[in-house]
Amino acid sequence: MIRRVLGLVAAACFLLLLGPAGAAHADGAERITAYDVVLDIRPDGELAVTENITYDFGANRRHGIVRQIPVRFDYDDTHQRTYPLSGVTVTADGRPAQVSSGEEGSYRVLKVGDPDREITGVHRYTLRYTVRGALNRFDDHVELYWNAIGAEWTVPIAAARAEVRGPADFGRVTCYAGPQGSRLPCASASSAGGTARFAQARLGPGEGLTTVVELPAGSVTGTDPVLTERRDATRRRRSGRRR
Repeated sequence: MIRRVLGLVAAACFLLLLGPAGAAHADGAERITAYDVVLDIRPDGELAVTENITYDFGANRRHGIVRQIPVRFDYDDTHQRTYPLSGVTVTADGRPAQVSSGEEGSYRVLKVGDPDREITGVHRYTLRYTVRGALNRFDDHVELYWNAIGAEWTVPIAAARAEVRGPADFGRVTCYAGPQGSRLPCASASSAGGTARFAQARLGPGEGLTTVVELPAGSVTGTDPVLTERRDATRRRRSGRRR
């Protein structure tokens, strides 16, 4: 449930040009002109994600973008909830993109672009991946509460849209827009059957779009959270055994 990177000098320079968190530096005319997301809830509970990002670097010379995807959060005193990613593919302007992938803290970090080639102007990126453990099960329904567009981007987003598809008709649907944890409603939210659509005209740097949909109880399987032991809990337990 989602409520809510380099030792070598060359690698550090690469990140500096790409920018922190979600994109290149937010100076000049850089912005995301369109960010379109499709979230496909499969009957087995997996979530297939497609992100289409139209990024305008303006006249700035960059190598590409950095996408940070949250993959773990503290769940309770002893566990973290994780969201395993698989099947990650990325294209840039319709062609396979050069991508390096690693984990930093609670994020999976995808650095998209050729470190030996600079680009300017408008480029379109498509990211696809699958997430396990994204759903939340309640007594009377199953819920997807998901940051379709995270708040990690450091540039404005001119137009944000998300479509959520499910294997059964949705009940309640809603969305929120703004900084992390915002409860302000997004500009548009609608549903018909097992498809819900959300939109927000503008998002500032550090703002995102959170979508919420409800499915009937029993309409999907694989709704248990994926839990791992927290490292601090392991340290506390080991410390408690010492004499």
